[in-house]
Amino acid sequence: MIALALVLPVVLAGAALASIDGNGARVRIAKRNPLELRGERFFPGETVTLRVEIGTKLYKRTVRTSAAGTFAWKMENVVFDRCSKRLALEALGARGDKFEFELHTLPCPNRTDRVSDHSPPPVAP
Repeated sequence: MIALALVLPVVLAGAALASIDGNGARVRIAKRNPLELRGERFFPGETVTLRVEIGTKLYKRTVRTSAAGTFAWKMENVVFDRCSKRLALEALGARGDKFEFELHTLPCPNRTDRVSDHSPPPVAP
């Protein structure tokens, strides 16, 4: 069950990665810790402006695609996990490529609710 909870956000991200305007450009999550995004099917040598929101934090970056129309952005010190709450991404290419998606993760476990020992629950009188 725990493995499913850790993998589910990434699976959902893969399912959510569909081009908005039909041009075929797309971005996928390559790694979650540190977060690494990879783009493909953009115009070769194109400047792409990325805007990423994780929870309430905003990250921006401009990248140039390779001759194959790909790019990678490794976001050092940024982790995407089930406690991130939300990931929104927008990638705008200077020549018209566009890709965006939003992903909501599973609820984060509340660590204060855990029982620290293996004692049986109290019995009512």
